[in-house]
Amino acid sequence: MVIVNRTTGDRCAVAFKEAGMFSASNDAVECRLFRGRDSRTVERVLRGSWSGQLSYEQSPTRAEPIWTAVALPPDAASFYNFGYFTMRLNELVPATQDDLPSTDTRFRPDQRAYEEGRIDDAERLKTELEEAQRARKRDRDAAGTEWAPLWFVEADDPDSPDGRAWSYKGGYWDARAHHAFPQTVDLWHS
Repeated sequence: MVIVNRTTGDRCAVAFKEAGMFSASNDAVECRLFRGRDSRTVERVLRGSWSGQLSYEQSPTRAEPIWTAVALPPDAASFYNFGYFTMRLNELVPATQDDLPSTDTRFRPDQRAYEEGRIDDAERLKTELEEAQRARKRDRDAAGTEWAPLWFVEADDPDSPDGRAWSYKGGYWDARAHHAFPQTVDLWHS
């Protein structure tokens, strides 16, 4: 994977290493940083594991840790070994709930049911949501209309493998600040 700074051309080649004959680790990562779009000179090397620690390799014999993973919660095994941050990603916080568009996935009733341990309800709700989505697609096809994303547009992108990529077209943060999200399809009710 290559990450490119489109302003400076700097890039980072990231390699996720597979476990091999001499290493049981399957979470190793190596990052090689290059200055400028055409540079072939490695400026920095970061090595470590995506689940443990990442270090800046200052020389072949000296490395400085720049990131260390936070210890997992005591009950992580009951939550797919998620850390605190991941466990909270889908949390609906009352202080910001009114700032979110109705399409935010934190409002999905099937996810909420699953998180609350109501597995049968979650499966039923997910099926209903998927059927409603298929019905909306059939209606659009019958009317000859294309789905148009609200906040993104597909455009030419020379850095993308297929020459196209989705780019943010603006508007979301302004709409959020003014509590003025456009009315859209009710995604979470069948």
